[in-house]
Amino acid sequence: MVNLFQRNVSVISRHVNNVFILNKESNLHFLQIRNVHWYVERDRYCMNIEKFWKDVLAQNAEAMKMYFHENAYVNWHCTNEHFNVEEFIRANCEYPGEWDGEIERKHCMGDLLITVTHVYTKDKTLSFHVTSFFKIKEDKILSVDEYWGDDGKAPQWRQEKHIGTAIR
Repeated sequence: MVNLFQRNVSVISRHVNNVFILNKESNLHFLQIRNVHWYVERDRYCMNIEKFWKDVLAQNAEAMKMYFHENAYVNWHCTNEHFNVEEFIRANCEYPGEWDGEIERKHCMGDLLITVTHVYTKDKTLSFHVTSFFKIKEDKILSVDEYWGDDGKAPQWRQEKHIGTAIR
């Protein structure tokens, strides 16, 4: 490498150390550039999260069943609720109204898939954002941990302080 790049060993070593990441848990080194590509490529092998959200928003119970492992579960942390698959599908499909939404962000890291999804009624009277952490095995959901938040105005006390600005 010294001859190839016409630099001394210490310069090359410093740059190589900047490229490698130490995984403290397994004591293995991973090439950072390669690692980024792996996550991008891995995303192709994760379950089809867009189709999952489309079926959830359409309240399509039959289709939703196919995304889950038999003993999967869903936790809605903001309301302290734990559901098995059948209960989750029932809660979702019996929820009143017609729904739509869009995934605003998604990240697939190994067996963890994270989405931030804007969910709203088709008449736009209700709007939420949900952050979902999916544990995936063999392209099926083992578990979901979700955090739902209502979209709306900042509380009056913050508005009165004239701090912050609108995101959109």
